[in-house]
Amino acid sequence: MKAIEIDILGTPYDILFGTCEELGIGEDLAGDCDFYTKRIRVRSDSIKCDTKQRFETYIQEVMAHEISHAILYESGLVSSAEGENMVEWLSIVAFKLVDTTFKALKLMEVIK
Repeated sequence: MKAIEIDILGTPYDILFGTCEELGIGEDLAGDCDFYTKRIRVRSDSIKCDTKQRFETYIQEVMAHEISHAILYESGLVSSAEGENMVEWLSIVAFKLVDTTFKALKLMEVIK
């Protein structure tokens, strides 16, 4: 199992990445976010992928989804943080926003 700590809007969260057994997470979940313990868990064994690239993409999507739960909660949008619609929207849009911004900055040669 791997563990890191990140800052989400000024609040430290632990992110744990490991197997279902290591994390103590249900087999029906790819990940979860606990607002009270400030812990995000993402399963490394939640999907069988045919390529490493597909696996990495899936893990990025799950991680972005769970971090979006925490961002909404820590920003005071508790009801949105507990639901899935706003979380899914935020995780998709934020990823595209960051990706597009970096592409533009690279094209303008502001960053490499």
